[in-house]
Amino acid sequence: MENQVKKVNRLILGLIVFIGIFFRFNALIQNPSFWFDESALAYNIISLKYIDLFGVLHLQQVAPPMFLVLTKWIVSVFGTSELFFRLIPFVVGCLVFIPFYYLLRSIFDKNSTIYFAMFLLAINPKLIYYGIEFKPYILDVFFAVLILLIFEKIKLREYERKYLFLIGLGLGAIVWCSFPSLILVFVGIVTLLISQKDIKRWLILTSPVIFNWIIFVVYYLNISQMYKRFMTNFFYAEFNHITIPVSYFFNNEIQIANLVVYIAICVGILYMMINKKRFETAFIMWSFIVTIVLSQFHLYPAYERFILFLIPYTIIIIATVFNYLTETKTFQSRLVLVIIMLALIPTSITQKGSDSRELTKYFIENLNKEDFIVIDNLALPDFLFYTNDVKMDNKIVVPFEKINNRILYKTGSNFEFPEITDKFWFYSTRTKNFDKIIEKDGNLEKIKGYKIINKMITPNGGVFKVVKE
Repeated sequence: MENQVKKVNRLILGLIVFIGIFFRFNALIQNPSFWFDESALAYNIISLKYIDLFGVLHLQQVAPPMFLVLTKWIVSVFGTSELFFRLIPFVVGCLVFIPFYYLLRSIFDKNSTIYFAMFLLAINPKLIYYGIEFKPYILDVFFAVLILLIFEKIKLREYERKYLFLIGLGLGAIVWCSFPSLILVFVGIVTLLISQKDIKRWLILTSPVIFNWIIFVVYYLNISQMYKRFMTNFFYAEFNHITIPVSYFFNNEIQIANLVVYIAICVGILYMMINKKRFETAFIMWSFIVTIVLSQFHLYPAYERFILFLIPYTIIIIATVFNYLTETKTFQSRLVLVIIMLALIPTSITQKGSDSRELTKYFIENLNKEDFIVIDNLALPDFLFYTNDVKMDNKIVVPFEKINNRILYKTGSNFEFPEITDKFWFYSTRTKNFDKIIEKDGNLEKIKGYKIINKMITPNGGVFKVVKE
């Protein structure tokens, strides 16, 4: 009988993990075109040397250097297909189930609660999408789970000193793969000191962490000046958040559903404290608090994908409510449980539309050697990446930029094509400039002073050849 129960439990767990991997694999094989940030980061990978990946990246990009280095090695061996750029996020997005399961087992006794939390992780739209996007945010999620699991297991008085030192070395090194790990490791070492009060062994653990951080700070200060003004201006509103938008975590746009989730989180924290889950509660709460505080000081934006690493912690908190309600076994508790589960159902699917691969393919197939090219600034990363292997002797005009003393033009509300030739191609992503340039009259696109003779227009951009009327 006991063996049968174990088999059923393994079957349920395996099914949940299979569902999660299936969703991620299904998103991967669709292989959507890179959007702006993916193209920009991919262009850095193919255009820079390994050592340059530790410096200032082009096109306003920032990413953990070890993520970049490993990706460059993969694409140098297997090729520059989008699938190979997305290989690390996909693999890490699938592997996150392993540490998350063991973390749940250390917190909860009931299998049903563990399965509930694992299922939320498996079907979360954000984790599915960022599990195939060529950005490092899913790595942040993986290491957030791993860091909490490590700290939850550490017993300062029971571990040998050499093991504490090696653990500290590993914890400190994570920052080269995930920037938010600095927040979480800091929270972990402070929480550990308060909870276990063994300063000597705590210092053995933290000394290699601090050593790694000193090296990282030197590296980061070397590159941060390039981005500081841009990031502060771009994320200004997000820097001033005083709460974490949990509605973003679950893709639910219904206000009453968000209110239910917020209440569940508050109840979950209280339940964890009552059941003496003090270390996990303190760690999770301070992770949220420190992230918000850093946002107020304009050091880290509490903005959408940058706080993705907090999703597993939010799931754990909600799982504590599930655990309590399933123990109560009353009609009221069942009703509340159903309401919470309904509130967690996403109302939209996370995706970022881009047709840059298809647009550039069409453009290249129809380009004549003598054709002039005008590129909208926001489409520049897409253009650079998808035309990287194409030899073009024709002149390229890039708005907002000045390259090799070429004459460049700035787009705006009164955009007019440059008086440089009577015919040329214009390539743009779906931006406000794109909307202003193209005026739709039925099925006919019109541009002031020009007519379109060749085009490919999509919901996410367009490439077209124009001639002067």
